[in-house]
Amino acid sequence: IFGGLVEKALNRGHIAEAVHFYHAFSLRPLVEVLRMKHCPDRFDFGARYIDRDLPEEWAERVHRLSLAGDAEAVRANHAEARRSFAEVAAEL
Repeated sequence: IFGGLVEKALNRGHIAEAVHFYHAFSLRPLVEVLRMKHCPDRFDFGARYIDRDLPEEWAERVHRLSLAGDAEAVRANHAEARRSFAEVAAEL
């Protein structure tokens, strides 16, 4: 619902705000659904133990998506995180 705030902040040039919203409304929900699918006993652990709890492919993707660089990297990571969330959520 709040994913649009990332784009809005980026369009206004508010990079720190965009990164904050990206982590809160794109990356964190992705991590939550991945945990629900792959380690439901620790679904609420956030990014803790990602390396152990998720399949290697997903753990690497979360690591990569966590490190956004400039505004365009935030925009690209936001889009990928939203697509990945939709993919995993559909599987649940």
